[in-house]
Amino acid sequence: MFKQKRIWFVVLIVLLVSTLAWGTLYHEVQRSTKVAHPVYKRKPAVKPIAKWQSAKIPTAIDHTQADSLDKKMQSIDFVGSVLVVRGGKVVFERQYGNANAARKRQNGADTAYAIASIQKIATGALVMQQVQQNHLSLSDHISKFYKDVPHGNEITIRQMLDMTSGLTLPGPPGPTTPQTDKQIVDYDLHHLKFNPQLYNQWRYSQVNYNILAGVLTKLTGKSYEALFNQQVIRRFNLRQTVFMPSDNSHVAVSYAGTKTDNVDYGKEVVTPDAMWHDELGTGRIAMSARDLYVMISQIMQGKLISKTSVNQLYESGSRSTYGGGTYNMYGAAVNHGLGYGYQGMSIVSKDGQNGLIMLSNSFRAKHSVKPFAEQLYLNLF
Repeated sequence: MFKQKRIWFVVLIVLLVSTLAWGTLYHEVQRSTKVAHPVYKRKPAVKPIAKWQSAKIPTAIDHTQADSLDKKMQSIDFVGSVLVVRGGKVVFERQYGNANAARKRQNGADTAYAIASIQKIATGALVMQQVQQNHLSLSDHISKFYKDVPHGNEITIRQMLDMTSGLTLPGPPGPTTPQTDKQIVDYDLHHLKFNPQLYNQWRYSQVNYNILAGVLTKLTGKSYEALFNQQVIRRFNLRQTVFMPSDNSHVAVSYAGTKTDNVDYGKEVVTPDAMWHDELGTGRIAMSARDLYVMISQIMQGKLISKTSVNQLYESGSRSTYGGGTYNMYGAAVNHGLGYGYQGMSIVSKDGQNGLIMLSNSFRAKHSVKPFAEQLYLNLF
C-alpha cells in the first residue's frame, strides 16, 4: 500500500509541474499536491450557503446541436460542467461525473470548481480599476510599493500584468501553514528572483500576480478577499463563488486518474490549506460555470472597468498573446486553469456575448480540456 501511495504521489507531482504548451510559447507551472487514501479526507461538509443560487442567464437551448455536443464531451471522458453561451443566451449546459463520490453526489449546474489561474483575469481588472481611479499608473514601477524587489525600479505594473517582468519564484511551494496576505507577499518578496534574460520576454510566473495583489491591498486598505467580494462577487451578484479552502458542500472534490488515465474516484486529491492561501491573487477561487461566465462577460462589457480600460488592459503584451491576466486570442479572452486536481477553460468573446466554459474536477494528462476547448470554440463561433 505504501509503495502504491508513493507511486501515485510521484505521478501527480510530475503532472502538476509539467509544462503546458500554448503552441510553442505557453506553459504554466503548477503547485504539487498529494493523492491520498482513504477516499474522503476533507473536513466534514457544512450546510450549503443559504443563498447558493444559480446566475440568471437567458436560455435558448439549441436542441439540434445538443446531442452532437454531448457526444463530443463523452468522447473525451469529460468530468465536470460545460456551458455554451451564444448571443448572451445559454444554448448548451451539461454536467458529467461525480462531484463527491463518497457522498454519491453528481456534478450539477450548481457545482463549483476551483478555477485556478483563470482568476488572474479578475485580478488584472481590479488592478486596472485602480488605474482608472488615478490611484495607480501602468507605467509605475513596482519599487514604488516594494523597494526590495530586484530591479524594481525597471519593472512596471504593465510588465507584471503581462508577465514580462523577468521575475520568477524558484524552489518549493511557499509557507506550509496558512498565512495572511501580507505574510504571503513578504515570503514571495524574499524568495523571488530577477532573470535579466527574461526581462521584456514573456514567462508565465504567478509571483507577478501575488505581488500585484499586495499592491491592491496597499492602495485600497482591503485584503484581496475583501476587495474581490466587494468589487466582483457582490457587484455581479455571484452566489456560487467561494474562496478556497472551503467546506461548502457544493464545491466538487477533485480526483486523480488511474494508470490508464481514467478518473479514479478512489483517489481524492488532498490540498493543504496553506497551499490554497498561497495562491492569493492567482488561483484561490471556486465558481460554478454560470458564475464564471457572468464574471468574465460583465468585465468584458465594461461593468467593472470602462470599455476603454478593458481594451487597454486586455491586449497582447508579447508573442504569447498574454496581457492583463488573459490570452488575447480568437477575438476573445482565453484562460486555462490547472492545479490541485482541477482544470478549466474559459473562452469569452471580447463583447461578452459568446462563451465556452469547461470546468473539471479531474485532471488527467490525456484528457486535457485546453486543445479540445479551443477547437470547439472555433467550431461554434
